[in-house]
Amino acid sequence: MAFFVSWTTYTVAMKYVVSLLLLLCLSANVLLATHNRAGEITFRRISGFTYEVKVLTYTVESSSADDNEIFIEWGDGEADTLARSNGPILNGFPNGEPIGNETKMNIYIGVHSYPGPGNYEMLFVDPNRNEGVINIPNSIQMPFAVSSMVVINPFEGANSSPYLLHPPLDNACVGEVFIHNPAAYDADGDSLAYKLIPCSGDEGQDINGYFIPAEVSINEYTGDLIWDAPTQIGEYNYAIKIEEWRNGTMIGFVVRDLQVYVDDCANDPPVIESIDEKCVTAGDSVFFDVLAYDPNIGDNVTLSSYGGVYELDDSPAQFTDVFGPTSVNSSFGWQTNCSHVQNQPYYVLFKAKDNHGPVPLSASKTVSIRVVAPAPENLILSALGNSIEVSWSPSICSNAIGYKIYRGEYYGFNPDTCELGVPAYTGYTLAGTTSGYNDTTFVDDNNNSGLVYGIEYCYMVVACFADGAESYASEEMCTTLNRDMPIITNVSVDTTSSSVGEIYVAWSKPTELDFAQTPGPFKYELYRSESNGPDQLVYTTTDLNDTIFTDTLLDTESHDYSYYVSFYNETPGNSFKIGDSQEAYSIYLSMIETDNTLILNWTDQTPWSNSVYRIHMEEPLGSGNFNYLDSSLTTSYTVDSLVNGSTYCFKIESQGAYFTSGLINPIINYSQVACGSPIDTTAPCPPQVIVESDCFNYENAISWFYSDTTCADDVVSYNVYFKPTYNDDFSMVNSFLVDQDTSMAFSNLESVAGCYYVTAVDSFGNESHLIVDSTYCVDNCPEYELPNIFTPNGDGINDYFGPFPYRYVDHVETRIYNRWGNLVFEELNDPEIFWDGRIINTNKPASSGVYYYVCDVYFFTLNGIEKKTMKSFFHLMEFDNSNNPISN
Repeated sequence: MAFFVSWTTYTVAMKYVVSLLLLLCLSANVLLATHNRAGEITFRRISGFTYEVKVLTYTVESSSADDNEIFIEWGDGEADTLARSNGPILNGFPNGEPIGNETKMNIYIGVHSYPGPGNYEMLFVDPNRNEGVINIPNSIQMPFAVSSMVVINPFEGANSSPYLLHPPLDNACVGEVFIHNPAAYDADGDSLAYKLIPCSGDEGQDINGYFIPAEVSINEYTGDLIWDAPTQIGEYNYAIKIEEWRNGTMIGFVVRDLQVYVDDCANDPPVIESIDEKCVTAGDSVFFDVLAYDPNIGDNVTLSSYGGVYELDDSPAQFTDVFGPTSVNSSFGWQTNCSHVQNQPYYVLFKAKDNHGPVPLSASKTVSIRVVAPAPENLILSALGNSIEVSWSPSICSNAIGYKIYRGEYYGFNPDTCELGVPAYTGYTLAGTTSGYNDTTFVDDNNNSGLVYGIEYCYMVVACFADGAESYASEEMCTTLNRDMPIITNVSVDTTSSSVGEIYVAWSKPTELDFAQTPGPFKYELYRSESNGPDQLVYTTTDLNDTIFTDTLLDTESHDYSYYVSFYNETPGNSFKIGDSQEAYSIYLSMIETDNTLILNWTDQTPWSNSVYRIHMEEPLGSGNFNYLDSSLTTSYTVDSLVNGSTYCFKIESQGAYFTSGLINPIINYSQVACGSPIDTTAPCPPQVIVESDCFNYENAISWFYSDTTCADDVVSYNVYFKPTYNDDFSMVNSFLVDQDTSMAFSNLESVAGCYYVTAVDSFGNESHLIVDSTYCVDNCPEYELPNIFTPNGDGINDYFGPFPYRYVDHVETRIYNRWGNLVFEELNDPEIFWDGRIINTNKPASSGVYYYVCDVYFFTLNGIEKKTMKSFFHLMEFDNSNNPISN
């Protein structure tokens, strides 16, 4: 018989066996499993779904525990062993590399192919950590674990993890600020985010009892782990999760487990002089000196640097590590080029370390360097009908993948250093994009709506890169459309009527015609639309100077109207439409009628800009004489202090212009005449209410008043509303005229629980609204008690088992049991109970003894009927003829 076992099952089983063997070794010799200090897993995509994975560990050099091979779970249900690949050969295996301070570095490399797209979390777990880690309880018994995630997402492209260039071991001093930076470099240019997370133990789970001192934090952008400052000597471990982000999506992470040794040093750490952040245009070089010194005379200082800029294939940065007494300096130099442009800055770590024993101290400084593509050059604007063609020279950086074109009014934008793209504060908006390095022409027709004649348009262009990086913005360039089309200037209501209304329409003729392309003769067609309805041809003329038309027989009282002019070349044998003017709407005035007030609102949809609106009021009514009242910069105006019920009529005059010369200025248009009558539709505010409840006498009394009557100056009556519980709806229980009463009493209540609300009604019938904050509620003081002795002997005293006087009870469900748990009485409604001592079903007298009751008492409350369960015991005592108790 053959047995087949899946690889997943096999690996899980092997893992169990390995863990068991390690546990046995631990029992035999603790030293065999107390060695892991720090480490991480990184990966590099080889091709397709295949990745090369490197596990880096740092272990106690003198420990007998030493792993020539380690066990790794790939995250897809499979697992493998990886052989150590660094250090001198010992007993046929590489033995790792001693790096001093009782520490050995170990590298394990393997290759694995994943089955397809997905998220795969690799996990390495190894018993155990080194002894005495302060923030890991019983670290000698705690496995060491690190993980990394491979995200295979075809929509985000290929990805490799960041490289961590600074080792995960560091030293700190009690009382001194400590900084560690992993110097992560992402060759793909992805954004990196740093988080402090708990260290991991068995099965990769958070270690129970692990803690991070309150003084420890991390800069999520630069990766600086800052400890301000250690207070206790010893070793500490911290886990830093380094996430990769691309296009707003996390595409992988690496977890570094870092060990920091803290000592009480008679030593001061070195100092690195301040270095400003840098921003450099691609193609320029960046150079600066780095100076470090040690405040302790006699200490030597090593100044070194880490960062992805030194790992670049094309023109990497240069920095020479230096060593010397007290003070050292070295120069950073980098000749940048377009291949270095990326969305995220490069971070360069400078580290100064002294040689003061027994624990050398160090200082770190992270410097941000951003490489920015230069601005596109040679912007050219060309007006084409009602559109503008924008063209420019290809970016100096040939790795640009396209361009963004922004449109706005002239701002005079002069970007600060590292101010990329076109900021929103300039007022510019994105007009469009192009795709491709050589795609350097864009026709702006305002998304097929056409641009407006007579307005100046300004443009800036930005080069874009694959990772989202943007160049500096180009120089601003501005132009206007050629006047080779009619420009509409007036749509003004001359007569207001529901049937014979009139609108005055005017336009400016073209003055910059290209007679080689359009020799003429020419024709205008004027089109009208009623309230965004279908277009209707209302006028045609072949006279270029005929630019005025009065449209008649309109309902200007109920509708607004829009107009535009179509322009045609009518050359015999070559007749065609040249284009359309912009569309302009008549101003349409509406109003909101409220208490002594009319709120005027009007529309404004024109290709020119209206700068001010003048409000005219008819005086007297019906005279046709409109007098100037006031002006507004917005499309709304409030007229107050009017008489309710009276009629008032208004019309709006707009004044505006195109931002170009040679056109009528100002452009004046009028709305239709609109009339309205103020009416009081504003409800008064509700009065304040006082509720006085007498829970014991079943009475409530309410009263109401105003501390400020300005919001209720015309109140004529009050309505009183009540609801018995929170969940009920209010209903009106009484109404009072203002001169009748401002109080009300409620007596002989079954329940005083309830909520009250009083509204005010004004002379126009407006009633104040129900407002939760103005609701006043009271609750019952329920009570229900039962005796602890009961004597059903027929003497007229205490012959029935029932409650003392009780309050606010709806009903009671009572069950009484003897001491053997047998039910002797049941009443499921009556609160009085009235048990006469006879047993249920048999009707025989119950004998003397202890009885147990369970009562579910249902009380009236503001929340409705609420149940309270009472459980207790009582004594039933019978008496003989001599009035002596009979015992059972």
